Amino acid sequence: MGMYGRKCIFALLLLVLPVGRGIAESSALGQLIGTGIIFSTAEVKKVAEWDAELDMGPPYWVPTAEDITQLEGRLVPYLHNEASSDHDKFRRTQINEIINKLSRYKRQYLGFTSYGKKWILVNGFCADTMGVDKIWREHFVSMADGGQCFFKVRFEPSDLHFEQLEINGEA
Repeated sequence: MGMYGRKCIFALLLLVLPVGRGIAESSALGQLIGTGIIFSTAEVKKVAEWDAELDMGPPYWVPTAEDITQLEGRLVPYLHNEASSDHDKFRRTQINEIINKLSRYKRQYLGFTSYGKKWILVNGFCADTMGVDKIWREHFVSMADGGQCFFKVRFEPSDLHFEQLEINGEA
């Protein structure tokens, strides 16, 4: 994607929700891991209050590194299954693009509860998205449009399954 395209995507930024006070306090704000950051319960609460459509309820909780390892180990097989079972050719193409470039995505992990079960929301986005590279550790990234550069999916760690894959549309 050229610089013009990146500027257009960045211009579509709806909101980057402030969930922290600065990089110096990042250990109190969340736990960095290889693929992204696990948000603290206080941060998840702010995100849940900001965007009710995410349907993230209390009690909020902090996934462990082991939870994320389990999740990440199952993410690609889940995406392959979604791509093979989706009847929409464009969506299949988007999912396959995510699979092919997944190692270059950053992820934010948010622990929440829904109907008595613990869930992890995975908020994934292209690491080279202009402007996001400096703020994603402290702020929830939410974009309008941007296509397969932005996706969300829920993971239920006790049953080890995913649901509700959402991929952004294209402008």
